[in-house]
Amino acid sequence: MNNFNIFQEILNNYNFLFKNFNIKNLGIKTLSNLKININKTYFNLENICIIKNINDNNYLLQFKDTNLLKQIIKKNFFENYGFQIKQSKNNLELIIPKLSVEFRNNVLKILKNEYFIHKDNIENYRKKFLLNIKRNFKSIDEINNLEKKLNKEILFCKNKLKNLFENFSNKILNE
Repeated sequence: MNNFNIFQEILNNYNFLFKNFNIKNLGIKTLSNLKININKTYFNLENICIIKNINDNNYLLQFKDTNLLKQIIKKNFFENYGFQIKQSKNNLELIIPKLSVEFRNNVLKILKNEYFIHKDNIENYRKKFLLNIKRNFKSIDEINNLEKKLNKEILFCKNKLKNLFENFSNKILNE
């Protein structure tokens, strides 16, 4: 089954997102990769607004769609992660607070959110592959064999994803 490459790609994507993540130096690149859940759809922050650096700890977010901005404010998205915001028309000024244990824990929420998004992606592909196996193969033995291989690969990927999450969490807490 060549489809197992998709699982490795999901792991690589998660690893790439946080490999160079530094809590002491949150930048435009890190902010642009934040995923926001609006109406059961995930958006990268860079796809819904323009991010400009004002100074070391302040960023200006210029939103293209005011409805998305209203929903983000209504959900307290940035406040839930420990950021402070100031709003003006279609813009938000995002203020990154000083490092503290509370802020580190809030940043861990971002990491955990990404972990669950990637874990859901693995699970969605698992379901898709199981359906394809049942559609494309007639023999019960063959189906069972492929399902065992798939489940073994899924378990491996989920464990590896969990290990990556724990390593990144420890890195953030210890910085």
